[in-house]
Amino acid sequence: MKFFSLNSKNLCYDYDSAYINYQLLTNGISVAVTMSDVVLRTVNMLLIKNIGFRTLSQETREIMTFTFLSQFFNFAILFLVSHADLHFLLPFLRPNNKGYTQIGLNWYINAAPMLIQSLIINLFTPQIDFGLSYFKKWVERRYDRGCCVRGTTSKRKIQSYVKLYSGPEYEIYFKYAFMLKFVYVAFLFGLGLPIVFPITLAAFINMYVTEKLVLAYWH
Repeated sequence: MKFFSLNSKNLCYDYDSAYINYQLLTNGISVAVTMSDVVLRTVNMLLIKNIGFRTLSQETREIMTFTFLSQFFNFAILFLVSHADLHFLLPFLRPNNKGYTQIGLNWYINAAPMLIQSLIINLFTPQIDFGLSYFKKWVERRYDRGCCVRGTTSKRKIQSYVKLYSGPEYEIYFKYAFMLKFVYVAFLFGLGLPIVFPITLAAFINMYVTEKLVLAYWH
């Protein structure tokens, strides 16, 4: 670990550089976790749809289950493993000087802020989903009209036109997986980090309000 010298003329510069690097690291990890959740659920949906279940309800259940498991593992389990020193559990591993054998003061100072920041960013997943869906539809409609705002559609079939200019399919399995992930993370970390409980409540309220508006004006 590098300590700052009080006699150094560049003390303020060293401190600012270390602070900026720390902020970039924590923010980058939080954003990467959120984006990886989007990638994981998309991959799960494509793979399960290619299996070809007999009923839509079974397909929906499997997508929801595997999306939740992959996102929970990516968000919570990997977070614990990445900040843990597993040398005592697995002797063949080298000791990790930056890992923690227990949840102590250093864990709360270094690791807990990353978890809380990731939760807060994940709280706005419904808005991120809507933004991505809206942008995709906007690009497809612009392309259909020849990049003109009021151009003529190139569709020759009613069904194709309705599919393009109506709202997208309501993907309820992602909503269930989102809520289950917050519930399990809250019960896993809530006793040690009580702030996780109000963040989970805020996520549910945000989901409820956003989905009400989206169902009424978008889907």
